[in-house]
Amino acid sequence: MTLKCIECALPADITIESADGSIFHSHSTNLSMFSEGFPPAAIEPLAGEIVKMTESTEVVKILLQFMHAKRQPDLRKLSIECLAGVAEASEKYMVYPAMQACSLRMQTLIGEYPLEVLTYGTKFDYPELSDEAAPLTLGVGTEVARKTLDAGTFGAWVTYRDKRETRIRSAITAKPNLYVCHPGRTDDSCHANWDAFQKEVVFRCWGTSVATWEERMWESLFLLGKCACCHKAVRKWEEGIWKACTDAGKFSAFL
Repeated sequence: MTLKCIECALPADITIESADGSIFHSHSTNLSMFSEGFPPAAIEPLAGEIVKMTESTEVVKILLQFMHAKRQPDLRKLSIECLAGVAEASEKYMVYPAMQACSLRMQTLIGEYPLEVLTYGTKFDYPELSDEAAPLTLGVGTEVARKTLDAGTFGAWVTYRDKRETRIRSAITAKPNLYVCHPGRTDDSCHANWDAFQKEVVFRCWGTSVATWEERMWESLFLLGKCACCHKAVRKWEEGIWKACTDAGKFSAFL
């Protein structure tokens, strides 16, 4: 009996079974061409043999699509759970087209799923993704991070979080020298306005990302009145916060 591949009209010589029992037919030549570690790629296909895989039907189906000379599947349609499964399988079986596509898709999801991207980046050695995602995970609860990250990454995450938060807290609670910011003059109203402004920003933003701090900071400028010198002091304060973030180091340095 001739095996048929659902992806093309060429005869198939490999039968694959997903973890949940779905059967796929594919080509050993394609598996060898597009991957280096796919289970059937390095073996001589035997008549009637079924290669069992540990991945789900959805993941196997998408992975096999990457092993044909055709338009690649649109990963934007996948849930983060399915994307993570495809990403892990592509790294496991070294399906290079899928590895690249998953990496690019994960890049676009950093803002929405930072903890998942951090997990992916650290597990499969994409430090640029980990470093970009890590600051956005600082508002995540410790228990959530513990359940999501492996032990080594979680330990690095705690150290990174504590160091970063200590430096940022110091920069955020620091009050500019208003006498320096107001050359030749200052008055009590500026001090009172600044105290109100600083408390408002800290209250609204504590536990959020630095990008949120920047946005909320400028939204609260009205509390400083029309004093141009106080507005300049805000820029100095902002520079100090960003410097604290930079000084804390990249997440990948903690691994």
